Amino acid sequence: MNPSLFLDENISPSLSQRFWDMRIEATHAQHRNLRQTKDDAIWRLACEHGWTVVTINYSDFIPLARSTPVHAGVIGIPSHGTRDQQFSYIMTAIEWGAQFNEAAAYPFMNRFVRVTQNMRIMVETCPVDH
Repeated sequence: MNPSLFLDENISPSLSQRFWDMRIEATHAQHRNLRQTKDDAIWRLACEHGWTVVTINYSDFIPLARSTPVHAGVIGIPSHGTRDQQFSYIMTAIEWGAQFNEAAAYPFMNRFVRVTQNMRIMVETCPVDH
């Protein structure tokens, strides 16, 4: 099963339709009138909807995720990529998630998945800070 994605404002808004065309649910900050919204508000909304956050500001979401017992995860991609590069980075993470566990409704649950510029996947399971 594919994850439901929330594309942060630094991801190309046109990618949401590209994902929908592939039957991957994706919403973009711009399409929800959430441009320049603080990360904690984005995070709360993502948690309420079960969205995996896709962002170039990966490190900004780590403390938020660590303070949340259960969440749909964070995918971090390199900054300064073209729309097509962003799409490739995100698809690399989605393909990793599909290989990781095809039956999982939330393959990124409680995980930080970072895609490097050379398409390497780095994964960290999110411990909850108390």
